[in-house]
Amino acid sequence: MINKLNTYKEIVNRSFSISNSHLLKTALDKISEDKESLLSELENEKGIKVPVVGDFDAGKSSLINAFIGRKDLLPTAITPETAVAYELYYSAEEKIVHTRNNENMSSCSVEQIKSLDTKPGDVVKVYVNSPSIKALNERGVVLVDMPGLGSGIEAHNNAILNYIGKGCCFVFVVDSEAGTLTSSTLAFMHELSLYNLKCGVLVSKIDKKPEADIPGLKEVMAYHAKKAVNSDVFVGAVSSAQGNTEDFSRFLDTLDSEKLVVEKFGKKITQFIDSQIFGIKTQIDILNVNIEDVDSKLKELQEQKEKVGRELSGNVINADTPEKSTNDILLAVENALNEKVGDIASVIADKQGAEAVKSMVLSVVRPTIAQAFKEEGEQYASALNVVIDDISQSLQDSLQIEESDIVSLVEDFQSEIFNFVEIVANALINNPNIFAKILGGILMILGETIPDIVRWIFGKSKEDVLLEIVSKLQETVIGSICQKMRPMIFEQVVAQQERIRQSVSNGAQNKISQIQDSIRSSADNSSKEELESKKLNLNRIIDQLQSIKSEL
Repeated sequence: MINKLNTYKEIVNRSFSISNSHLLKTALDKISEDKESLLSELENEKGIKVPVVGDFDAGKSSLINAFIGRKDLLPTAITPETAVAYELYYSAEEKIVHTRNNENMSSCSVEQIKSLDTKPGDVVKVYVNSPSIKALNERGVVLVDMPGLGSGIEAHNNAILNYIGKGCCFVFVVDSEAGTLTSSTLAFMHELSLYNLKCGVLVSKIDKKPEADIPGLKEVMAYHAKKAVNSDVFVGAVSSAQGNTEDFSRFLDTLDSEKLVVEKFGKKITQFIDSQIFGIKTQIDILNVNIEDVDSKLKELQEQKEKVGRELSGNVINADTPEKSTNDILLAVENALNEKVGDIASVIADKQGAEAVKSMVLSVVRPTIAQAFKEEGEQYASALNVVIDDISQSLQDSLQIEESDIVSLVEDFQSEIFNFVEIVANALINNPNIFAKILGGILMILGETIPDIVRWIFGKSKEDVLLEIVSKLQETVIGSICQKMRPMIFEQVVAQQERIRQSVSNGAQNKISQIQDSIRSSADNSSKEELESKKLNLNRIIDQLQSIKSEL
């Protein structure tokens, strides 16, 4: 992974070194900014994070301690209110860094790990001198010890939100005494599959079971896990007490962090090179146009920029209003909960506890909201495309650029739009604070209603209980959840639409400014020979950039 990251950084720097002296001011300013941002992302990329999750006291921390050969490194008997996520990094000088909302709260020695003043959702980065962790980090793998479900659904949910939208692979540790995967665990595994995230299962504490029972346990769990994610799932067996972590190592060996880097950055770097090519090609296009009245053309383009600002400053024709988008998202949530209402009712009827119910509901609502926001963002972007197409046609009519050239301009606009939609659509789930705020409303409703529902189940048949619970959920709870979320969903819809509008507006105006720069530059060519020489040189630059892009 490190080699791939270095290759990408070298490509970013090399492409810019070729183009920068040939770019005009507007393009150069924007591309310089994009370069620094991209290099910063590459520098900070840590690869695949592997949250180790499971029920409280399933043996997650003990397993990781055994894996790295440090029996007492991670706390194994922590209280629910202090349960946080611990990320493990290699360092010759050991320390811990306590972070909250991506900000450092404190730094101290590893020995003080149990005395940190933490809150649900915090992340503690543990820097440890361990050959096992060093080897994983060099492969681009970071282990994360997660709070157990027994630490409280809010703590667990907040911790999950730190990782669910990133390049992650979840490992579920299940106590061999449990015998199978719980319904809430299977629901969470299914949710991960909706994000295209990989998962594995490790049966822990196998020293407490006869050796002959282990294959059967693994087979049962593999069967249920496959049904949950619709594909084969790695299932292994471990024992921290016996130092048996081979299956954990085997699973970690299957992870391909280099593939993650390619998926995460390949498209971004391609777009970075394309933006340089566009900046150069725009100059060539303008040099090919016989513009007699430069001042007039610059004025027309300025009017186009102002038109972009006006048309993208408020409601967009054919785009859903924030109210309509909010209704669509809440309807998707309502439908998803109704579809799973029988499963939720079964968890309640089986007396699995309020935490299990909340976990089940959240595993339904989280991916539904994320997907619904993505779809609403795409619909909104499609409406913006109409505005951009109109502007592009006006540019073509005004500049009389050949259609093949204006097509590249339109495609570049559209590429920026959909690239940003992808970023914005993931922004909600990638921001634990925002998503936790929305989901907090669900937890409040469930906390108020589950005790009342549970009271009905005594003294009734299982069938009657299920019917009554389903009825109560559909009549009261599901509707209450949606209404509780409405103001928070609306707030985020408004923010999403504004971010998309602003980004598209800035992008379009930047492209028009690049055309203006090119027109001014073309007016400086005093002879036909100079013009042809300049075009020839710029085409050479494009060929070099295309050659670099082919390396990706």
